[in-house]
Amino acid sequence: MSQISNIYRFREARFTPAHPVLPIIANLPHSGLAIPEPMRKQLKPEFREFLPNQDWHLQHLYDFLPEIGISTLQATHSRYASDLNRELTDEPYGSFWKSVIPNQTAYKHPLYDENLNDQQIQHQLDTYYSPYHQRLDKLLTSHIAQHGRVLLLDLHSFGAFVDNDVILGNAKGTSCDPAIFSTLSQCFAQQGFDVVENKVFTGGHITRHYSNWGALLKKKRTIQTIQIELRYELYLNEQALKVSAVPGWQNEKFRRVQAKLRTVFTSLCEQMKIVPA
Repeated sequence: MSQISNIYRFREARFTPAHPVLPIIANLPHSGLAIPEPMRKQLKPEFREFLPNQDWHLQHLYDFLPEIGISTLQATHSRYASDLNRELTDEPYGSFWKSVIPNQTAYKHPLYDENLNDQQIQHQLDTYYSPYHQRLDKLLTSHIAQHGRVLLLDLHSFGAFVDNDVILGNAKGTSCDPAIFSTLSQCFAQQGFDVVENKVFTGGHITRHYSNWGALLKKKRTIQTIQIELRYELYLNEQALKVSAVPGWQNEKFRRVQAKLRTVFTSLCEQMKIVPA
C-alpha cells in the first residue's frame, strides 16, 4: 500500500496517518465483499456471485474520513466469511443474526448444500475473525496511549425494518455518554437526515464489547462507542436494490449524500473540539 493514508484495510499491515490523528476510529466490519475461493466453491450455486444483506460500498461512501483525521479500519472480506460484529461463542456456526460464521442468509435461506466442518469453521475464524479484532484492539490501545480516550464509530447500512435515514445506537445509553451521542444525532439532523436513536439497531457486538473493554483498561470509560446505520435507499439507486446483484454506487445521489456526511463528521470533530491543529 504505497499511498500514505490512515486507512487500514483488513489483511494489509500498514497504517501511516497522513494527518494528525484524532481520537476517533471508524470501523467498517461489513463493507467487504470478497469471498474466499474455497468458500465460494462450497456455496449453493445461486450464492456464488451474489450474497445479500451486506453493507454496500461504505468504504467508498466514507473515504473522506482519513482526510479529516479519523482513522479507518475496513474489512475486505464478506461478512459471510466471518461476521466481525458477532460475539465468538462455543457455537460459532449458525444463524445470520447471531453467529460469526453464518450458514444461512438473513431470510434463513441455506448457504451450503453440506455444512462446513469443524476444520473449515476454525480456518475462517483464524483467518478472518481473530486477526481483525487483534488489529482493532491494537488500534484502540494506540489511540488511548496517545489521547487518553477514543470514540469508536461502528459504520453499517441496512435495507429493511425501518424507513428512517439514520439509526444511531449506543446500547440503549450504556456504550456512550449522552452528550456525545446527542451531539452526533444533532450533526445528522442539521444536514436534513431523518435520524432516530436505538430503534431496532441498538448496537451489536463491537459497540457493546469495546465499550466494556475500554472501561476495563483504566476502570473508567476510555472508549465511547456508537453504531451508525444508514438506510440503503439513502445513498443507492432503489431500482438497483431490487435485483440480485451488487448495486452500483458511482452516481450523483451517492456523491450528494457523501458530501452531507462529510459535513456531519467534520461538524462532530469541531463540536467535540478535536479538530487537528
